[in-house]
This record gives sequence, C-alpha cells and structure tokens, in this order.
Amino acid sequence: MHGFRGCAESHLAEAARFIDAGWDVFAFDATGTRKSEGRSLRGLQQMRLDLAAAVAFLRSDPETAGLPVLLYGHSMGAWAAAAVLGRTGAAGAVCVAGFDAPLDTVRFFMRRFGGAPALLGFPLVRLLGRLTFGRESNVSALRAVNATDKPVLIVHGSADDVVPDDISLFARAGELTNPNACALLVADEYRGTHSAAWLTREAARCLLAHRAELSACALRKSGANSFSGSTGDRSPASTRASCARCSAFSASRRKDRSFPPKGETKKDPPVPDKHGREYLLYGAIRRIRR
Repeated sequence: MHGFRGCAESHLAEAARFIDAGWDVFAFDATGTRKSEGRSLRGLQQMRLDLAAAVAFLRSDPETAGLPVLLYGHSMGAWAAAAVLGRTGAAGAVCVAGFDAPLDTVRFFMRRFGGAPALLGFPLVRLLGRLTFGRESNVSALRAVNATDKPVLIVHGSADDVVPDDISLFARAGELTNPNACALLVADEYRGTHSAAWLTREAARCLLAHRAELSACALRKSGANSFSGSTGDRSPASTRASCARCSAFSASRRKDRSFPPKGETKKDPPVPDKHGREYLLYGAIRRIRR
C-alpha cells in the first residue's frame, strides 16, 4: 500500500524483490489516485477502507482465495496495514515509516505549516472526519497492532522528517504488547529517510541526489540564479538537460492521469465502501506474477 500522493508503481523496487523471493504481489491505487476513481482521496482514513476492500477482493478471487496475505505498507499505507490487520485475516504486516493516527497527523501538519493559528480550524477537520468515516475516524495503529497477536514489523528511518517521532508509530514501540510485534530503526543518513528504508545504501544515495537535481531544476524555472546542495552548482547546459528530463517526466505523469482514454470506459465492478458509495478501485490493480 502506497503513501500519500503515491501510487501502485511507487514500490516496484520492493515488489521485484518479493517476486524474486517467490511471492506474488498485488498492488492498487487508492481512491482518487492515478487510475482509481473518485474525485479525491477523501482523507487519510480512506486508505484503511480501500485496503480492506482489496483484501476482500483477494479472498473472493479463485486465483488467490486460498493464499496467505501479508500486508506491506509505506507511510499512509503503513498505518492502513496496521489498522486493518485484525479485521482482514491477514497473516501479518510490515509497516514502513507509518504514523499512528490520521487526525493526530493532520493536526501536526496543520501546526507545522500554518503555525498555532491554523489549529483554529482543526475542530472542523475533526468534525468532517467523524461525519465521513464515523467513530473510526482516528484509529490508532498501535492499538490495532496490540489488539492482535499477528506478527508485525515496524520499520522507521532515523532521518525521517516527513513522519517524525511526534506522530510516528515507531515512536510508540515501547507501548507494544503484541508478543509478535517488533520495531526496527534504520539509522543511516541515506536509507534513514522517509522513502528509502527498503533500498540499498547506494540506491538511496542516488535517489537523494536525483531529488536534489529536481529541486535545482525547479529553482531554475522559478528564476533562481544559483544552485547549492548535494548536486553542486550547475552550468546552463547541464541545467537545460536536467530541465528537459523533468519536463518529459511531468508530461508523462500528466498523460497517465487521463484515464481511461476518451471513448473508453472501465469495466471493473464498483467497490462500495461502508457508507454505500461506490468507487472503482480495481481499474488500477497491478497483479505481478512470477
């Protein structure tokens, strides 16, 4: 399960590794994300409903009905994996860089980006969450893990500034009572970031360098005259080459969002959530087989 603003393809590196180890991999785009229907994600809490629906789909599909299901999630997906573990019959879960509770996470980021005045709007956010998702609008991942004896691995990076200790599930590892749950801290300047714990150190280093390059391109396009950081200063020629790659990447992302193509319709059956709304999640499922 991917994180906020991610998609099914966000974790192809892990998927390939799992396949090499003999596993079948099933991934999907969350509601309102990439090729799944819905006008928006609706809230962090929606991923829990989407994941429960995905597991139900696997249980009903003759190809996968008899197979054990292991949940693997990152960030928002990590919270969802923990939140539904005891209700889906999954064999276990791996939660990477996950937060503990969605509304607490929203409150944290409101304060981080808007300061104390932004918190004046939090009661409305909490009310909307309650109206949309009911009494389970702020499910704690820790409590969900402790409510089962299924094996759970909680992984977090020492340099994660997206899900810091203030809101992370890992920060509450000392409160675990599930005898089969454990926590692992990835203490590394490269692999310890939010989106690199599953990579090799060299791959993580290259990823950070590439992100710095993309940031440099963004600064160049906004009119900045100089660059600094791990990628160093860049000549106009190298900057133009980098910006060309960025433009091509952006164009491919925009093209991919136009789904389905004009004149075509999705044929997958709609998946109702607990409120009776129907979302077409499975037009975006990627099932990777050995």
